[in-house]
Amino acid sequence: MCEPLPIIVSMNKTAIYLLGLLMIMISSCSSGMSESEVYQILNQVIADNKLQVNRVCQDFKSLHLKNEYKEEFSKDLEFIKKQKEQFSDLKIKPNKLRYYNERTGNYDFIEVDTTCSEGFLYHISLPIVSEDRQKVLIEFNEDCNCMLGGQGSKELYVRRNGRWEKEKSFDRWISLEGSPI
Repeated sequence: MCEPLPIIVSMNKTAIYLLGLLMIMISSCSSGMSESEVYQILNQVIADNKLQVNRVCQDFKSLHLKNEYKEEFSKDLEFIKKQKEQFSDLKIKPNKLRYYNERTGNYDFIEVDTTCSEGFLYHISLPIVSEDRQKVLIEFNEDCNCMLGGQGSKELYVRRNGRWEKEKSFDRWISLEGSPI
């Protein structure tokens, strides 16, 4: 007659339950996004495209998925829904984002404005990222807070050879003196 292995005998139901729970948690975390990954993607997009985003509003804009964007992310809609829920209260933190300062030749931290109502700044959306991390949609809006106007658009970037390249622009707008053209 075969005797049970000593390791199996010594494991009680609680240990087996905890091991199973740990395995589920590890597998579910592997496909989710982390806050540091959001900042990493934003920093890479800004650097790869030499965007002169030197001052931002702390509040991420909410980016609603219109049908034309959904076409780009058709396999990722559930993953995107989870992203939006997970980061719904996320604010841009100081010393997390950098831009290339052409004047100094350095990568400087982007200033984060907490009032978002004075001076020239950018409003950035929380990036919408594909599950395979090869596509991202970000809205960038320039605002001078001075009634002279601004501009903005939603930009689709695709990762090629380790760099984020602009693939398409959506909903580009320019306004002068507070009136859309």
